[in-house]
Amino acid sequence: MRFHLVSCIYVLFFASSLGLSRGEMACLFLAIGLVMAAEAFNTALEKLCDFAEKRQNRFIRLVKDMAAGAVLVSAIAAALTGVVVLIRPELWKLLFRIAGAPSLFLLFLGSLVLAAVFVFIGPVRTKAALGRLFSKGRQK
Repeated sequence: MRFHLVSCIYVLFFASSLGLSRGEMACLFLAIGLVMAAEAFNTALEKLCDFAEKRQNRFIRLVKDMAAGAVLVSAIAAALTGVVVLIRPELWKLLFRIAGAPSLFLLFLGSLVLAAVFVFIGPVRTKAALGRLFSKGRQK
């Protein structure tokens, strides 16, 4: 879910910078909504399966795999929608403008690092790690 959330933020950032039509924005919002809904249904189904069967069960595993597959299919469809809507000359101009301005490039690179930390480590573990880091600094 964190990966999908970060992806949505970047898609909406670039979409807002490109001056898309209402129909194009509607397509992006629909694709984002479908992926988020699929992810929520997948999570709910996994929690229900875990509650219903505490031990390993091949049928439960099959159901979970099918739900995860549905999320994957919706994410692929959303990515293709994003490519069709966003790939245009204005996007390349924006990317070159970001790459050409050191402050914008560093800001964008910093946002990518923060996004990667959020996706791979998560907000709870990141907060705990930062708390440990800063508490060690105060003790010295």
